Order: sequence, then structure tokens, then C-alpha cells
Amino acid sequence: MSYRLLAVVLCLPLLSGCSDYEWGWYVLDPSTEQGKTNLGFLLAGFKDTIYVSLLSMVFAMLLGLLVAFPALSEKLGYELLIESMSK
Repeated sequence: MSYRLLAVVLCLPLLSGCSDYEWGWYVLDPSTEQGKTNLGFLLAGFKDTIYVSLLSMVFAMLLGLLVAFPALSEKLGYELLIESMSK
């Protein structure tokens, strides 16, 4: 028996949880008025989540470029800064 299989078998009981609690899916039931309200709230948040994710990706790319471009230069970053200030 491989160590990976042994680790999976030993970790399976941890995935079962400590109780037999079942989450009430009725709160998202579209046949009730409360369920429709809850689904609308979740879908409205989905759009905002996508916007925030895309915005964070743009900022991450800009920050990555800001760090990468001076590293690709033959001159050191502070040398470029001094040259640009002296002109």
C-alpha cells in the first residue's frame, strides 16, 4: 500500500464532520418568496464579486509590470531614478 493511499484513507473520516446536521436548502428554494429574495441577493453579489476579481487582476498585472520592467533593465532602478531627476 502506498503512502498516498494510506494518507487518503486516514483523512477520509475528517471529511465526514462531527454531526449529522444537514443545511436547510429551503432558504434558496425559488418556489417561496423568501427563497426568491435570497437568490436575487446572491446573484447580485456574484456580479460584484466578478468586478472586484477583474479589478484585482488588473492591479496585480500593473504591479507585476512595475516590478519586472526595472529588473529587465541593464541599469539599476536607483540609477534610472537619479538620471530622470537630473534631466
